[in-house]
Amino acid sequence: MRQRRLRWLPVLGALLALGACSLTQLAYNRLDLVARWHLSDYVSLDDDQERQFDAAFAELWDWHRRTELPQYAEQLRMLAAAVEQPLTQPVLERLLQSVQLR
Repeated sequence: MRQRRLRWLPVLGALLALGACSLTQLAYNRLDLVARWHLSDYVSLDDDQERQFDAAFAELWDWHRRTELPQYAEQLRMLAAAVEQPLTQPVLERLLQSVQLR
């Protein structure tokens, strides 16, 4: 009985990862709305300030997508390749160091 449950563990893990990716992508793509919503808890913006906020946030978002996301993707590819092999202490240390150097 226990082995039957363990057989479904990879499937469950894959479904959870897929759901997390979708949720992360949804949140990331709506980050401007979330940021403005949180900001409204602290300050009130007039129309001109909202336009300035939108422009500044769009610039920040564009920078993040051009520079940071490709680096995150590369780190995830490295991690995916590393876990294809047995994880050893040196491999784990190298992966951890590559993430910490950022």
